[in-house]
Amino acid sequence: MARENSAGGGTTLVDSLADRIITALDADGTEVHRPELGSLVAAVPADPQARNEARQAVADVDDEAVRLKSAVKSRDGFFTTYCVSPYSRYIARWCARRGLTPNQVTTASLLTALIAAACAATGTRGGFVAAGVLLIASFVLDCTDGQLARYSLQYSTLGAWLDATFDRAKEYAYYAGLALGAARGGDDVWALALGAMVLQTCRHVVDFSFNEANHDATALGKLSLASPTAALSDKLDSVGWTVWVRRMIVLPIGERWAMIAVLTAVTTPRITFYALLVGCAFAATYTTAGRVLRSLTRKAQRTDRAARALTDLADSGPVADALARVLRKLPAKPPFSARVVVAVPGAALLVLAAALEPYGSALPVAAAALYALTSAAAVALPSRAPSTGSSRRSAAPRNTAPFSCSRRKPT
Repeated sequence: MARENSAGGGTTLVDSLADRIITALDADGTEVHRPELGSLVAAVPADPQARNEARQAVADVDDEAVRLKSAVKSRDGFFTTYCVSPYSRYIARWCARRGLTPNQVTTASLLTALIAAACAATGTRGGFVAAGVLLIASFVLDCTDGQLARYSLQYSTLGAWLDATFDRAKEYAYYAGLALGAARGGDDVWALALGAMVLQTCRHVVDFSFNEANHDATALGKLSLASPTAALSDKLDSVGWTVWVRRMIVLPIGERWAMIAVLTAVTTPRITFYALLVGCAFAATYTTAGRVLRSLTRKAQRTDRAARALTDLADSGPVADALARVLRKLPAKPPFSARVVVAVPGAALLVLAAALEPYGSALPVAAAALYALTSAAAVALPSRAPSTGSSRRSAAPRNTAPFSCSRRKPT
C-alpha cells in the first residue's frame, strides 16, 4: 500500500501502488491488460484482518475445478460450449491421468473420422447412421486434445500443426466417403463434394490471411479503436443472445460437423452437400463482408509484416520461383507494377485455351507457359507499394516459407 504524509506529520494509507501505476498508465494512453480472474482470488490486504480473509479465500479455491474450467476455451461455438465441453473436459482429465498426450488424442480423432468416412462409403442407411455417430465422436476427441493440452500444460508447435492439418484431412476424407457412398447408390455427387472442399479451403485460406494481415492491428491500441466496424462488433457482443447468433451463423467446425452428421444419418448425401454448400456460402459471405468493412474503415497503419506474412502463404511452384529471381532484377513501371494486372491475363488465357481448344491442341500448353511467365512476374513484384517514410521499408517478397499456425494456448 502507498502512504501519504498528512498535515499533522503522520502517514495515511491510500490506494495501492499498483492501482496508482495502472491509473497513470491509463491516463497516458497505454493499454493495460486486465486478466479475468474467474474463480481465482487476488487481493492487496491493507490490514491483518484483510490478510486473513484473503488467505481464507485463497484456501477455499478448488484448484482441480479451476484446471478443468481453464481447459475449456472461453470463446467457443454454441454446439461445442453446450453439447461437448460439459463432458469432454472430464475425458481430457481421464487422458491426462493415464499419461496420454494431446497428439495421441489428435491421432485418435483422425482415425475415428477415417472410419466414419469408410462407413459413409458403404452407401447403406446403417453405414450413414454409423458415419454420423462416428463423426460426432471424432469431433469430441478433437475438442479433447486441446483441452488436454491446456489441462496438462502440454503445448507444442507440432501439436498445433497436427490439429489444424488433421481437421482438414478428416473433413475432406468424410466428403469423399459420402460421395462414394452416394455413387454406390446411383447418385453422382462428386461435383458437390469437390465444391464443398474448394469452398472450405478458400474459407480457411482467407481466415489465415486475414489473421496474419491484422496481426499488427493494435497500432492505435485495441482493434476496436482502429476500426469502427470492430467497435460495432464489440457493442453487439455486449448483448447476450447476439453473441451466440453471430458465432453460429459463421458455421464453425462444431456446428458444421453436427449438421453434417445429422443430415448424413437422416437424409441423403445430396441433401447433405446442398445444405453444406448453402450454409458455408452464407457464412463465407457474412465473414468476408465484415472483414472487408473492417479493412476499409480501419485507421491503423499497416506494416510490412502483414505483406510478408501473406506472401509466405503463397506456393508459386519451382518454375515461377526460378523465373521470379530473374524478373525481379527488371524495373516495374505502372500499370505493370500491380500483381493482379500482371497475373490475371495469363490465367484468363490458360482457362480459355483449356475450355475452347480440342483435345491434343498445343495452344493450352503455350498458354500454360505464358501463365508460368506472368505468374513469375507477379511473384517478383513486392506485396505492397514502397513506403515514403524513413521508418518503414517495402516488403521484399519471400516466395517459399514453411507454413505455420498458432500453437495451442491456454485461455
